[in-house]
Formats: sequence, structure tokens, C-alpha cells
Amino acid sequence: MNLPSTKNSAFAPSNNSLEDVLLELERYGEPRVSKLKNGWYSSVEVFVTGKGISFDVKSDYNLATPHGAASQCYDRLMLAIKSIKETK
Repeated sequence: MNLPSTKNSAFAPSNNSLEDVLLELERYGEPRVSKLKNGWYSSVEVFVTGKGISFDVKSDYNLATPHGAASQCYDRLMLAIKSIKETK
């Protein structure tokens, strides 16, 4: 399986703006940030080109800021990619 690589290993969401985090997430798929009644939520749908494989990575619900939600989603995406690569 040809998983997306971690394209920018030096990227740190905490050192970047919300826009930068979303643009980085977009390199892997289709990111979303949503405002819920009690806080923020983020997700990214990842599609592995040519393999017909997709998966979703999501933040927790009701986070305090949109940046926090997108950052958590990015961190979880990096962990998911690393974990899948280690099991293949």
C-alpha cells in the first residue's frame, strides 16, 4: 500500500497559524473545521491515490479553539500514518 508520506516532518502546528495547519492538512486530504454548540471539531478525509483506500482522522469534540482542533487532527494524522507504515 502506498500511504501518503509525512511530507513536512519539521511542521509543528503550534508554531503555525490556523491557515497554515489547514493547508498542511490539505496536502493529505480534505480537511474540515466545524463549530459545534460547545466548541470546535476538525477532521480530514485521506484518500490514497490509485489504491481506492480512504480513512478519516478526527479531533475530539468541543475543543476550545479552531486551531486546537486542527492541530489535534494533524497530530493524530501523523500518528496514524506512522502506525500504518510500521504494520505493513
